[in-house]
Amino acid sequence: MRLARWCILGVVLLPSWGWGQPLFSLAPSLETPFSLGGGYYALHFQPDEGSTSELSYTAAAYGIYYARSDLEASLVYGPSTRRSGYHRLLDAAFLVHYPLVLWHTDRVQWSIPLGLEVRYRAVNKQAEQAEPAFQAMSFLIAAGPALRARVGNLQVEGKATYALGISSRPFSNQTGRASRAGVHVRLHLRDLFSSYGLTLGYGYSIQEWNIASSVFSRERATRWHYRDAMQIVTLGVNWR
Repeated sequence: MRLARWCILGVVLLPSWGWGQPLFSLAPSLETPFSLGGGYYALHFQPDEGSTSELSYTAAAYGIYYARSDLEASLVYGPSTRRSGYHRLLDAAFLVHYPLVLWHTDRVQWSIPLGLEVRYRAVNKQAEQAEPAFQAMSFLIAAGPALRARVGNLQVEGKATYALGISSRPFSNQTGRASRAGVHVRLHLRDLFSSYGLTLGYGYSIQEWNIASSVFSRERATRWHYRDAMQIVTLGVNWR
């Protein structure tokens, strides 16, 4: 009973720790504004050693994104061009996260966002007898340090993330692991036009997909080992 009382007391007092500021709470002045915009994506998606597929996509792609404090979503399309080897790409990502705020003032905040990321990636080739398309989904748990700072109408956000989880091909028994590491910076110019402003972003990430057939599958030799490097430049509108 005594131990249970101390545990309850710890849970009650823990949020009030830390330089006079509540732990795991968000400074209202540093909340991320809603933002919606478009992006330029430079991708280098190539099969790794041991992959039985030769599909790839190394070219530019274009997409849209939506972001707020606890959610990010994007949809990217890479057209079939001569540079891409007449390969097409479709990428859809959805991330939900909760920032564990370690310390903050009215202008600066340090946190560790914990999140769940779901991504769908498909690459195929425009040809009458093209090889089977690469299609995969990844389910990742993500975490990493993040910084937010604001001076007047200028708000800067930066974070580094490492994510680890599983990947699989839709409607098959082929599964494996997936990982991703990346950095992302956003610059918000807030309240330029009433409650609307502009958001400029840059990101870089590396993701690995390692998918193999199940031991119960007849396709035991099938391997989908891919490495993806992606640079992102975005421009959008923010509001509150």
